[in-house]
Amino acid sequence: MKVTAPRAVGVIVIAQLFGTSLWFSANSAALDLTRYWNMSAAQLGWLTNAVQLGFIAGTLILSLSGLADRHRASRIVVASCLAGPMFNALCKWRSKSEPRGGKVGGQS
Repeated sequence: MKVTAPRAVGVIVIAQLFGTSLWFSANSAALDLTRYWNMSAAQLGWLTNAVQLGFIAGTLILSLSGLADRHRASRIVVASCLAGPMFNALCKWRSKSEPRGGKVGGQS
């Protein structure tokens, strides 16, 4: 299959959508998270900051480790776009084992 410019742009747009949507995931689910996990506004702020710090930490690890120089950027983007939703799914799976009003963020 021949890759044309419009097709390549389409793939890049979809990859950006999926990759950057994780950045806003805590904000978009804020109301549900506060209700389901019984979170305070401060705890929600910590969760939002943790998402952003995760992106920063991942960028630093990639740049300082040299992985970005040893592997194709497309493979790194794909791996990152797959890892993000898996970690989100782990949070959802973990939250099902906690009763409502259970311990969240080390608080009771």
